[in-house]
Amino acid sequence: MLWIYAAALAVGGTLLGASLLGHGHDSGGHGGHPGHDAHDGHDSRGAAAIAAFFSLRTWTYFTAFGGLAGVALHLVAHTPEPLAALLSAGTGLSSAALARFVIARANGDSPSGTSSERDLAGRTAEVVVPFSGRGVGKVRATVLGNVVDLLASADDLGDYRQSDAVVIVELKDDTARVVRAPPSPPGDETV
Repeated sequence: MLWIYAAALAVGGTLLGASLLGHGHDSGGHGGHPGHDAHDGHDSRGAAAIAAFFSLRTWTYFTAFGGLAGVALHLVAHTPEPLAALLSAGTGLSSAALARFVIARANGDSPSGTSSERDLAGRTAEVVVPFSGRGVGKVRATVLGNVVDLLASADDLGDYRQSDAVVIVELKDDTARVVRAPPSPPGDETV
């Protein structure tokens, strides 16, 4: 089992090092998955949990710290298997969950963080993870000088493509309900 722990530590440590140096980006933070029905709050939380599971950030922290714990338990503490594997997995899961929580709070991704529903309603946002139908995507808005990424859904069945402008109508169960932004009048382009 030592080689599994060492491989996990090597892969996770490399990804973690790259992300700390600014070369790794987690594009799956709250990524939406078309086809998930998001008009119910329970469904949007389920979509967020699924997106978190497949996130590069989750797997980076899980492998780096789970692998480190496994190597330490095996080489230093001489912990027998399967106890070492269970403790390593628990350490990896705890590290991934804590990292997601801390990073989300620091980035203001959570509406309970730096931005309130009052601050978000009526704001223009940009689609960063496309969605269609009643699926869940992701939008990015600037609120009080902070960039905020939110899960997003719409009531219409149209396609929302990356970089489309939308207006946040309301925030419910950590998901922004959006509508298409009205087109800018001719001659109103910003240079």
